[in-house]
Amino acid sequence: MDKEALNLATRWNTQKMKHWYKDNWYDLLDGLKELVILLWIVARLVLSPILMFFYIIGIGSVYKQLLSYNEESRQCVRNHIERSEG
Repeated sequence: MDKEALNLATRWNTQKMKHWYKDNWYDLLDGLKELVILLWIVARLVLSPILMFFYIIGIGSVYKQLLSYNEESRQCVRNHIERSEG
């Protein structure tokens, strides 16, 4: 029996198995990444009507608050909004 040939064959097959598992591991990670992205897109589509509902309710509550402000307070709010937008 040729020990060197057996050693080389064992090392060769070990390397093939390592590469096979490594490739499959990275394929699994890529698949999980794509699944997370898909779930994120679906969650955004499902939750967007709920967020719009809270947005509309928020507009109403801010409107009621601004009704009680005088012109100077409204100008402060207007300046703050313009600084944030610009």
